[in-house]
Amino acid sequence: MIMIAPNEPTDWLGPPSASNYQHRVFFHGFGTYPTTQGEYVHSDQFTCFGHEWRVRIYRGGYDGVAAGHDDVSLYLENMSNHRRGTVVDFLIYIVSPAGQLISTEHGIEKNASFKSGSLRGFADFVNFRDVDDYLIDGSMVLEIHMRTLHDNGPVLPAFTLNLSSALGESGGDVEVVVANVNETRELVKRQKRNETSFIVHSLILKHACPVLASMVDSSNRDTSNRRVVQLPGDKIDPDAFNCVLRYLYGDKLSKGDIADHGLPIIRAAHYLGVLELKLFAETVFVQEVPITVDTLEHLADFAEANECGILMEAISIYFVKNAIDIARRPNGLGLPQKAYKYIAYAIAMRGGISHRLETWPIVRVQERLHEHGICVDGLRETLIRKLEHHLH
Repeated sequence: MIMIAPNEPTDWLGPPSASNYQHRVFFHGFGTYPTTQGEYVHSDQFTCFGHEWRVRIYRGGYDGVAAGHDDVSLYLENMSNHRRGTVVDFLIYIVSPAGQLISTEHGIEKNASFKSGSLRGFADFVNFRDVDDYLIDGSMVLEIHMRTLHDNGPVLPAFTLNLSSALGESGGDVEVVVANVNETRELVKRQKRNETSFIVHSLILKHACPVLASMVDSSNRDTSNRRVVQLPGDKIDPDAFNCVLRYLYGDKLSKGDIADHGLPIIRAAHYLGVLELKLFAETVFVQEVPITVDTLEHLADFAEANECGILMEAISIYFVKNAIDIARRPNGLGLPQKAYKYIAYAIAMRGGISHRLETWPIVRVQERLHEHGICVDGLRETLIRKLEHHLH
């Protein structure tokens, strides 16, 4: 059974560099592959979640399987030599000549455990008689979607060495001052703002956060032989900034860190240009923090102000799925203008993923940009314009 792929589940949203990954493999000249049962052709290797992978395809079926010669067998293979394996969810689409993602009846393979050299897949992936309809110039093109399940793959730090123990050392030559603005505005007017200071090292900032390093270079404040930088309290929360610094110093942030300080970390990472962390935090936020009718308006305003494409798409999908509850809201919603464009795209995507860029989930747009070395941060329209400009 072949069907047009449904929309990606919202908890699969995210950039390739975070907890989700997509990769296309090409089997050129599929009609020339051996039809003997048990003989296979494999794809090129690719790296995902710290492991090496490839795809095996058996045009004549996997040896010894009752499915027989009527079915093409397909398996995902872990090629790494790690003693520890990994556990992932994965699904495999066929890419049609029209650019549609075609799913088989198997859907998502959940909790798939992979040790070194192990195979997981489908003996009856697709019926042999259906294959020709989906070949592109004689080639079978597959799109592999994978998702990590455990919190053993946190965001990669900016440094390969963990230097976080050096945070706050007296030897740091930069003092970053962040105002605490958790009080009400009236209280802030009457009281002197509390401030939190962080002692950091300019060398690490130049390597891991050029935006903050440039603020240091342009600062004319100096205290105790340290350059002093004041960050705006409405942009930077002290607890979130501490998480950003840990990341910059090579520490690994877990999903728990992001869940505890999600929006402030996203805002701080956006302001400071720490894009890898921002994208990871967006992905974790839409996975771990439920969107509700009451939070929808605030999250949409936040997503627009901080150019959060992943979050805005999750909001639009929630809107479409919960339109009745939203319509019953007595005071309505004041969403930003760009949110309504995302909602229109979400409605279009409910009919299936097509070859039109406008109806691609944002993660697919980000993947294509990533393949061409183009920045994947930003709202949907910006990313689509980048991709269209590159393709044309």
